Amino acid sequence: MDNHEYTSSYATLTVYSRSLSVDELTQLIPLSPHYTWQKGTPRSKRNPSNVHPFSGLDFESRLDRSAGPEAHLDDLINLLIPAWDALREFGQRARVEDPETTPLWIRFIVETTRHEIGFGFSSELTNAMADLGVRFGVELEIVDEARTDISGETMDNQVDKESYASFVVYSTSLSVEELGRLVPLTPDRTWQKGTPRVKRDPTNVHRLSGMSLESRLDRSEPPEAHLDGLLDRVNPVRDALREYARRAPTEELYRPTRPGNTETSPLRISFLVRSTRTELGFDFSCEQLEAMAYIGSCFGMEIRDRR
Repeated sequence: MDNHEYTSSYATLTVYSRSLSVDELTQLIPLSPHYTWQKGTPRSKRNPSNVHPFSGLDFESRLDRSAGPEAHLDDLINLLIPAWDALREFGQRARVEDPETTPLWIRFIVETTRHEIGFGFSSELTNAMADLGVRFGVELEIVDEARTDISGETMDNQVDKESYASFVVYSTSLSVEELGRLVPLTPDRTWQKGTPRVKRDPTNVHRLSGMSLESRLDRSEPPEAHLDGLLDRVNPVRDALREYARRAPTEELYRPTRPGNTETSPLRISFLVRSTRTELGFDFSCEQLEAMAYIGSCFGMEIRDRR
């Protein structure tokens, strides 16, 4: 491993309002913010005409930045618990007043020298964010001082990004046929527990049975659009999926042996993104979180550098 490899993470909740002042927001939310800003004040001293369009409060995770994004999100959720009802009530009221906005935004920010990185989020975390009514954002920066060519121009001028998503239903005890009777999907792919993963190595077998749906959009579309496509396909059987996830015993919750795994559901939505960009951002709506929470799915992301 490269001795200089590092990953730095933190998570934040932003509360914002176009009509309330910072003082009014802090009276509604009984929690000390990490940072605040007032509507109409300059964003920076260099350009006083560029002002904040809303007032806001920022709450930040308290862990060391060497901790993983999943741990930072858990810490942020725990930090917010004393103000949970007040935050949820504020968000619900603000969305009624201005349906085009979501005034609560949770995001995690990651800076890394790694060129392949993955994140996994439990169904409990998805449920918590959906209950609060937030948007969920991911911001990633890949730090690489060698990312310039001899002309001094960055490779980001050659933007290239592709993504896709999949939805998996799995079981450690049921066959594919039994799964299909419980969850009447029309899968794109199935696999049986105990069968070889690849023909070259018959001893490397599947540890579970599973069915998967793949997103059908062009891979140039963003992950958010791929998620919408998957949720549309899942929607006709969402009640059956919810019941399957609710009734699955603990032994059904397959946990791959990898560091930081947080899967707590037999349903998983996964995203794979390949890109030449050094900075990537994704933003999932509260409606998408609510749809995943309803069926009880966990979700994960894997991001790879395509240089």
